[in-house]
Amino acid sequence: MKISRGITWCMTVLLVACGGGGGEQVAGIDARGNPTPVGVTSKGTISGFGSVIVNGVRYNTNSATFTIDGVSGSQSDLSVGDVVVLQGTVNDDGTSPTATSVTFDDAVEGPISAINTTPSR
Repeated sequence: MKISRGITWCMTVLLVACGGGGGEQVAGIDARGNPTPVGVTSKGTISGFGSVIVNGVRYNTNSATFTIDGVSGSQSDLSVGDVVVLQGTVNDDGTSPTATSVTFDDAVEGPISAINTTPSR
């Protein structure tokens, strides 16, 4: 039964969304009862590249926009350990995460007024 499969799929996606890494996921079903791509917003630390890996998920970034400190940037402006907010989708197969935007903003900014070079004990 098509409606039952759609409901089952949505419930599965919602349960998966509850289980991991600081992200928000929103699922949908089109007018024919078919699942639509899941919208994803995830905030986390970059743990690797080859696309971008955030919260253990590798997101394809081929068509993503990058914003670095409020201006347009690129993936090469990022480093492992940077905390980013990533928006994108996951196809209904659950295995094709794609980033549409990746945003990085420094946590601390401002002029340096002094540097203490004396080692602390």
